[in-house]
Amino acid sequence: MKKLIGAIFILAALVMAPSVDAAGRQEIAIICTGSVNCSVEEGIGYAGVAALRADAQEQYGSANVTLIDAGDAIQGSLIGAVSEGEYIIELMNAVGYDLAVPGEHEFDYGLDRLRELAGMAGFAYLSCNFIDLSTGMTVLPPYEIINYGTVSVGYIGITTLDIFEGQGTSKFQNSNGSARYSFCQSEGGDELYTKVQQVVNTVRNSGADYVVAVGHLGADTEESWTAESVIANTCGIDVFVNGSSEEPGVTEVYNENGDSVLLTEVGTRLESVGIITIDVAANSIEAQNITEYDGEDQTVSSKLKEISREYNQMLSQTVAISQSALVAGNGQINRLVNSAETNLGDLCADAYAEITGADGAIVNGGSIGSGISAGYITYGDIADVFPYGEYVCMVEATGQQILDALELGTMEYPAQSDRFLQVSGIEYTVEASIPSAVVLSSDGSFEIVDGQRRVGNATIDGKPIDSEQVYTLALSDYILNGGYGFTMFSNCVVLNDAKMLDAQALLEYVSEALRGDLSRYSNTSGDGRITVSGISSAGVSSESEERVYIVTSGDNLWSIAKRELGSGERWAELYELNSEAIKRPELIYPGMELELPQE
Repeated sequence: MKKLIGAIFILAALVMAPSVDAAGRQEIAIICTGSVNCSVEEGIGYAGVAALRADAQEQYGSANVTLIDAGDAIQGSLIGAVSEGEYIIELMNAVGYDLAVPGEHEFDYGLDRLRELAGMAGFAYLSCNFIDLSTGMTVLPPYEIINYGTVSVGYIGITTLDIFEGQGTSKFQNSNGSARYSFCQSEGGDELYTKVQQVVNTVRNSGADYVVAVGHLGADTEESWTAESVIANTCGIDVFVNGSSEEPGVTEVYNENGDSVLLTEVGTRLESVGIITIDVAANSIEAQNITEYDGEDQTVSSKLKEISREYNQMLSQTVAISQSALVAGNGQINRLVNSAETNLGDLCADAYAEITGADGAIVNGGSIGSGISAGYITYGDIADVFPYGEYVCMVEATGQQILDALELGTMEYPAQSDRFLQVSGIEYTVEASIPSAVVLSSDGSFEIVDGQRRVGNATIDGKPIDSEQVYTLALSDYILNGGYGFTMFSNCVVLNDAKMLDAQALLEYVSEALRGDLSRYSNTSGDGRITVSGISSAGVSSESEERVYIVTSGDNLWSIAKRELGSGERWAELYELNSEAIKRPELIYPGMELELPQE
């Protein structure tokens, strides 16, 4: 027996019971996933979902089992991005999905691509509120009715109304800039409620005995656009499956007639799978979320291996070209991104800002993996830049919170630190002569700055950061959740939750926004977003008997040799003298000590 663990919630259905032979007991099982975000092997995994479906078919009969997905399946990691969703659709076909709803991220590869993917799918995509304004018709089927013997269930699709915030409006406009598509996103929710109610009525009038709404409506959306609000302002829905939820759970919500409706939220990344069972004879509905399951379908496992082979081949394909190295560091010893601005740090932070549309972005050096050599850049190179699988988020943060983060990021300067922040839309100066006044708690979390700050001249969009103003800030989910002690963001309003992997954000920025041209990142020291001051007058330490030069921002071996040795052509002499510390001539960083030749 496979192991099932889940909370069970039972609700007596308050609808007219369908006619069922009293001698027979019929149960319908609906298996639900949502916000998988390309996590094909995480949690229960797609092979587990397929095995779970097979177990349910054995228990309830193959004709009485339906598998549905509540959105955000095809985006979230490079396996989705490199194939523009096709690999995920192939896997969903192998698993045996019957129905799906497009979430926000089904639109990431464009409307034409969504239509192509829907054509490849062996299942129907549903959305009752995705409207083509030129025809007044839904772009996708609004519902589907499935017959289970003498009983029928109507499934209604509802797409998130936050789609314009995540995707931008231009994707849904005509060439003249006017709206081409609508998601019934009127303020107050009345347009959405009316549309859903119309479709519920249509489904009921078409003979559906039960109605299951399958939606992708976030908890952080407008209150009137949540799954709870849709239930409260309509009638006739028996169960609402919501695929835009971080945590799985089953709750009871009352509709506008005061009748109970089950709301089941299935969590993310296949950490749980929802199962709804309808006992026709008892006229009752039961919902549970399974969080542990050890079954595995071998056909889907084989498909995963096949796609993995293709995916690994795709990783060698070229996506961009750079005339300069994109610098992260010199092995694990000299991690330039952990103490200085670099062109790769700028690129990574710019990707965060571009994907989210935030006012500013921060990326800590510790989250950046390998640099990239000059020349052709592949998918695999992009994956190696962000090897830790962090997700891009956007929050509302005060200027004070941002200033505190910059202060924490520089507390160990000039020593290298994973906390050091690469930035986009933000500029700041580090006054290295001022000791850090950051106070950490016993567990290493930020508490306060107790003394003079060493970060100054901090700006966003060229304007001084106002400590009381609220800005939008892009950052990783790791930093948002307090990683490296960045606890100042713990109570921020989250505008864009962890939906896109950092590597995918970088890939989209490089391939789409930049169109593979990285010429703007030709300076390995970056474009001057981070300035360091206070390291002796000429950068030469007076505390050593030897002649030692401390590298400052913007230095290179040629400029140092010209200033300190009288000729830039002596850079090779300087390089040779410090060859144990400098692995390649371009890899020097602020705070690094270089021995100068004796005169």
